[in-house]
Amino acid sequence: MLRKLVEPDWGNRLVATIGAAGVEVVQQVVADTQSALQPLISYLDTLHWLFIAVALIGVSITV
Repeated sequence: MLRKLVEPDWGNRLVATIGAAGVEVVQQVVADTQSALQPLISYLDTLHWLFIAVALIGVSITV
């Protein structure tokens, strides 16, 4: 009973600490992924237009 009076929100602090650690991990993963994908952006743009062209060719052959 005395413990509940002294520290009523220890569970909230624990959840907040775990949440903050999780956010930090996610931020690091996003930063690593972003830096890994940055050199590929020009290739991805080219592939985007290539796939559109292939789709249009497929539609024109079908029709």
